[in-house]
Amino acid sequence: MLSPENPLKLAVVTATRAEYGLLRRLILLGIEDPEIDLRLYVTGTHLSHDYGYTLAEILKDGIEPFAMIPILQDGDDALAVSKTCAAALAGFAQAFQDNPPDAVLYLGDRYEVLPISEAALHARIPTIHLCG
Repeated sequence: MLSPENPLKLAVVTATRAEYGLLRRLILLGIEDPEIDLRLYVTGTHLSHDYGYTLAEILKDGIEPFAMIPILQDGDDALAVSKTCAAALAGFAQAFQDNPPDAVLYLGDRYEVLPISEAALHARIPTIHLCG
């Protein structure tokens, strides 16, 4: 039973400005809910100056990331995408082992969410997939 003493540890993953915009209200509501321990995992283009370093938008909203996991490799060819996916799998597997959430929520079907969901699968953490 959820309660402020036993909140749901919900990992929410954001990797791009586009899906952060769609998740923003949900994240803010989750942070306000005493029955949810919302853990925001920031990754992907949010952490890249080449893509506008949109982590600044998250911080401007008053949201403190639970974890920042750099995964983005240089380039957009098949090898670079594969290396990004490998970094996502390794980084999120470690993060989920170190601080296991009760569930992982992510949005969309960009390539980086596949290895993140795979890391959750391996750790036997349920996933919530929106807008895919």
